[in-house]
Amino acid sequence: MAMPNAKHEWKFDEAGGKVAQDAVGGAQFAIDNETWFADGRGLRLHPDNGIRHVESNLPDLAAPWTLSLSLMRQADTGSSCLLGSEHFALKLEQFEGQHNLGLTAYGVGDFHFDYVTTLHAWVHLVWVGETDTTRLYVNGQLQQSLPIGIDLPLRWLGNSGGWTDFAAAQIDQMCVFDVALDAAQVAELTQLRSLAQPALALSLDGRSVGRSGASTNWGTMAHGKAKSCQLLLANNGSGPLVYSLKGQDDTGQFQLATTDNGTLAAGASIGIPVGFTSQQEGRIGFAVTIHSNDPALPDLTHTIYANGKGPRT
Repeated sequence: MAMPNAKHEWKFDEAGGKVAQDAVGGAQFAIDNETWFADGRGLRLHPDNGIRHVESNLPDLAAPWTLSLSLMRQADTGSSCLLGSEHFALKLEQFEGQHNLGLTAYGVGDFHFDYVTTLHAWVHLVWVGETDTTRLYVNGQLQQSLPIGIDLPLRWLGNSGGWTDFAAAQIDQMCVFDVALDAAQVAELTQLRSLAQPALALSLDGRSVGRSGASTNWGTMAHGKAKSCQLLLANNGSGPLVYSLKGQDDTGQFQLATTDNGTLAAGASIGIPVGFTSQQEGRIGFAVTIHSNDPALPDLTHTIYANGKGPRT
C-alpha cells in the first residue's frame, strides 16, 4: 500500500526563532525561548535551558492516527510529557512506569508500554492509534500494543498544560497522519525518517577488525589438522543493523556456519564459527564479506589466510 500524505509535518530545521512551522498543514508551535541546534537537527526540549512552553492551537486528532518522530531523551525525570492536551497525554516517561513510554486519558487512567527510551541515543518512534488500540513501533519494529485508544493530543509539545511534566529531550522530523499506518508502511516511514543509525563492529576471537581489507594469518597447518575461531558481528549503533554475510573459498577447506543475512537490534551481537581443515598444499585465503546498512561501513571484507600441507608421501 502506498504511503499516504501526512496531515502535519514539523521538520524542526529552523535553527532559530520562536516558531516551529508545520510544512504541510500550516500549523505552528510557538516557543517561549529559542532552543534550537545550530545544524538544524531538531528542537531541544529542556527546562534547564529556559524553555518551558511550546504550544499550538491544534485540537486533538481523533482515531485513527499515526505519529512518527525521531527522539533522543537527555535526562531522567519523574514524569514527562511528549504531547499533551486538556484531555490526553502521550508520555515520554509515565510516572508509574519508571521512565516507560505511556498514554494518559485524564479521568480514565494512566497506561504504560514495556519500553524505556535509551538516554543520549537517537530512536525512531511511531505510535498508531485506533479506537480501542494503540501500537508502539521502535525503529520500525512493533514493540507492543495497548488495549486503549486515545485521541492524539497536539496542543502542548514537551509538557502538560504548559506548566508541568517537562520533557528533557531532543526531537526531530515529527509528522502526523490521519490514518492508521500498517506495519509495512511504518517500516518504510522509519527507513525514510529515522536518525537512529546502526554501527557495524567485527572482531575475530576478541580482536577488533575495524577496517575493510585487513587480514589474519593462521600460519602453517599439517594435513588433516583443524582450526576454528569465533567471528563476532555486533551492532554498536542506535538503529537496527541489516546485514548479509558471505564467505569465499574455492578449495572448500574453510567452513562458515551462518545464515546468509539477518538483522541485529541496537546493542545486539551474533557469534559465527569459522573453521579450517588442511587438506592440500599451499596458501589458502578465505574472504569474509559483510554488506550492511551501516552508512559509515557498508562493505567490510576480512581475509583469513592459512598455509595447508598435503598428505605425507
